[in-house]
Amino acid sequence: MILTFIIIILILLVPIPIKFKVRYIDNKLDIHIYNIDLTSKIKYSSKKVSIKNKDKQPFTLRSLKLLLSLLNRNSFKPTLRFKLNFEYGLDDAAYTAVFYGLISSLYPLIIMMLKYPFNIKKHSICITPNLNKLILKLELNSIIFVNFAKVIYILYIIYRVWRTNQKLTLTKT
Repeated sequence: MILTFIIIILILLVPIPIKFKVRYIDNKLDIHIYNIDLTSKIKYSSKKVSIKNKDKQPFTLRSLKLLLSLLNRNSFKPTLRFKLNFEYGLDDAAYTAVFYGLISSLYPLIIMMLKYPFNIKKHSICITPNLNKLILKLELNSIIFVNFAKVIYILYIIYRVWRTNQKLTLTKT
């Protein structure tokens, strides 16, 4: 009895590292989790998805602000470590240089947006412009340390925002 209780507590509280890698090279996307290729398991569909129930309102700006503030104040965030390598070229040196300035200015915004759901411990972003040819290479290596108690708490936050959004839509009708 006590042994099963200790095992359950350890499963809930011990962080589990989830390693994933995303590569986009030569118009080919590869997604790996623990060296398991997920792109071969994903089946692409050419069917268009239609929204059948148009009465329900999607997340409003108010509920999105509430979700982001609750996630930001959450002290039980999963830990994230990532390394991003981005190589690109636009065939023209002037356009490539302007695009490099744009991407470099977006770097703090990317880090700030990732700090809402994650606690970032270590990060590295390497942007390499190639002035001579048209190329796009993206490699993302990441480890997320998650335990089940944090996942349950984050799902509770999302559920709470969803319920608030549902109550607001019901009062408007």
